Amino acid sequence: MSILSNFSGRNSQDSDNGIILRLARKEEYAASLRLILADGRVPATGEKVLDFLQLAVERRMDLSRLCVACQASKIIWAILPLYHPGRTALLIVPPQAPDGHRESIARDLISFVVKQGMDDGVQMEQVLIDPSDRVTHRLFTASGFRQLAELVYLHRLVQGAVSFPQLPMGMHWVTYSSDHHKLFAQGILNSYVDSLDCPALNGKRRIDDIIAGHKAAGEHDPEIWQVLVGDNHQPHAVLLLSRTTRAESLELIYLGVSPESRGHGLGDVLMRQALATVARREMSKLTLAVDAKNAPALKLYYRHGLHRLASRIAMLREMN
Repeated sequence: MSILSNFSGRNSQDSDNGIILRLARKEEYAASLRLILADGRVPATGEKVLDFLQLAVERRMDLSRLCVACQASKIIWAILPLYHPGRTALLIVPPQAPDGHRESIARDLISFVVKQGMDDGVQMEQVLIDPSDRVTHRLFTASGFRQLAELVYLHRLVQGAVSFPQLPMGMHWVTYSSDHHKLFAQGILNSYVDSLDCPALNGKRRIDDIIAGHKAAGEHDPEIWQVLVGDNHQPHAVLLLSRTTRAESLELIYLGVSPESRGHGLGDVLMRQALATVARREMSKLTLAVDAKNAPALKLYYRHGLHRLASRIAMLREMN
């Protein structure tokens, strides 16, 4: 009998094997996070859990949606859905799925969380998986998720002064404000044309949802959201930076150039602007994530001294 066949409200139970799917109780948060933050199959330390809980407070994460699969009062697997502006959710899952017959429990918990998201109006759910974790990849595929991209995480240490770039003739920067919202929206949409950065996402979300999602990444500061504009006040390129919570770094959350402006070195201008902003703000590092298949972007980032840290498989499910 499927666990979900008895689904009601925020709980589900399979009377045949005693598996219960439900929202975690507050007193279960620590045990659940030890699974989610584990190093492989080694549960996370209490210190690591406390550090995450402090981060959750600082970033106003809602832990009330933490879901668990329990058997005989023991938590077998857990998923933390983080709802973001733009009607999206990122599912934080343990680094390893349960072994053997317990795989079905993890799969049912995924379906349980998806149902919660649909009830809450989420339109798109994402999960990031270690490329070597084929079991979790298979479980999410069976639950209606598809592979979006392999994301490569890059960083560069920034030490000392870095000069801001000289802009091409007739171009100037415009920083973000409500008055310039439409200009940024146009610049971002223009840059999506023939883009190699997660092209499967193009056209899947409204631009206002996209911008809301970018604002929710780290600590939004409109002063480091910039669009490069020409004399005709048309956007040529967009650079969105965000301060990383609890780290002396800036994250490059989006860089895009409109098709008619490509091939003229604007990507280099944007990167020098980003690095100079890190230095001006007395930060120590620039970080970003990029689609592994986006060869031009990787070439640009490597040219400006960024180095690979890790990679994750991004999987996506659209709610119907």
